[in-house]
Amino acid sequence: MNTNGGKSGFYTLLPHQTAFVETFFSPATKRIVMLRSVVGLGKTMALAALSRRLLFEKSMARVLILVPSALRFHFAEMLGNIDIPSTIVDRYRFREMLDSAVAGDIWPYGAVSVLSMDFAKKPDITKSLAATNWDLLIAEEGHWIRGARADALRRIGSSAARIVLTLLPNSDPPDAFSADEATIVEWHREQLVDHDGKPLDVIPRPVWHEIPFSISPAELNLREIVRDLCRILKDIMGSKSLQAVLLLRSLESSPAALEGALQRFTLSLTTKNDIEQSMESMEEEEIAEGLTNQMDHSNAEKVTEIASQALQELNAIPEDSKLSALMRLLDQLDEDQRQPRRFCILTYFRGTLYYLAEEIKAHGMTSHKMHGGMPDEDRIQSLTDFSQNGGILIGTISAMAEGFSLAEVTDLILYDIPGNPGLLQQILGRFDRIGRRIQLQIHVLAPSNSSDSSIAAFRVLLRDLLSMQPSPQQSHEE
Repeated sequence: MNTNGGKSGFYTLLPHQTAFVETFFSPATKRIVMLRSVVGLGKTMALAALSRRLLFEKSMARVLILVPSALRFHFAEMLGNIDIPSTIVDRYRFREMLDSAVAGDIWPYGAVSVLSMDFAKKPDITKSLAATNWDLLIAEEGHWIRGARADALRRIGSSAARIVLTLLPNSDPPDAFSADEATIVEWHREQLVDHDGKPLDVIPRPVWHEIPFSISPAELNLREIVRDLCRILKDIMGSKSLQAVLLLRSLESSPAALEGALQRFTLSLTTKNDIEQSMESMEEEEIAEGLTNQMDHSNAEKVTEIASQALQELNAIPEDSKLSALMRLLDQLDEDQRQPRRFCILTYFRGTLYYLAEEIKAHGMTSHKMHGGMPDEDRIQSLTDFSQNGGILIGTISAMAEGFSLAEVTDLILYDIPGNPGLLQQILGRFDRIGRRIQLQIHVLAPSNSSDSSIAAFRVLLRDLLSMQPSPQQSHEE
């Protein structure tokens, strides 16, 4: 048993965490260590314990941790709880460090520097980090590190004595990092045990419920118009047209998201504004690679006319069938008094988030918001309010995929469906974690009279990721 002192008493590593730390310090271990694990199995604690031991053995060591932005405070708090000095470095803090530097050496010894990967990839920051001899570089969620991020990581890693990368199972490491050059550690949740040798994963795996609803004739007509528009965009701009992807996703999400996307799209034809700001998605960088040049005047007039027609049809629709299905579901779940329930609703779009929040408020319910435009302190406060006071947590998919543990949520409602397997696994890991006390219920809103391939793909993803079976008693449309 590995037990160490900390500010809040003692922390005890579980056997798989202890084994990881011992593997890192083994003479037989390679310079690079890759930890493959789903979210929710205690990686942060293991990485903190590893950093603590390194600093104990080498008091003047320098440790760098690169994480998604939302994870910075989580890591700093974990490090502080076990008496590890750490600094979160952003642009303001970096300027302070430059002003107080001695002989150009700005990065602290005997401490951990925590930066977001997006901040670290900025040219001046990458240059400074790459010029420093790090005793340990930790890069969290390496499966998302591609493009400019991967190039920055490669440059920074070239001056690091040791490197730890965390990855989802079956995902590729960042460019320029080969699994053949690394020691691989894999955590499989079904194999993890406590100190008495008893399985840690004793709660049944999540169960998903498909919630069918009927799309009205007016909504079906709108779908055909938008899909025609997207087919034309793909013909003009290529099969990976970012505009087409965003319009289709907003169509499946909500009238609010679609209206905003259509308005931004028509505006972009004349002002070249960036439509992708309408959606928060960790897949944006990958999608954007397929974006081609702006279309010519003739094609722009054609698609503008269709987009205007779609807006007119949208404004004439009297009821949102999907929203009505959601409110029926919330009423049904709220009436179930067998156990206290905590709801979380996820969407791709901020427009949908605020749209749902208004309807939930009008329904006499309380909601808490979580999206990428909120400062980290506001996100933490929103989670605290949700945890202490209950209500419904509404979040964007990208914001909820990073850095938060939501094991108290009983019902996860996927208002929009993540189509990327890695992203879906990342999200589910925030809820389906070691230490859950009750089975997680996942609800998916599925149109029963529309050919939506994303629903079928989602079924396959869930079964592959979690070996889940659908609920034997599916919810029924009213």
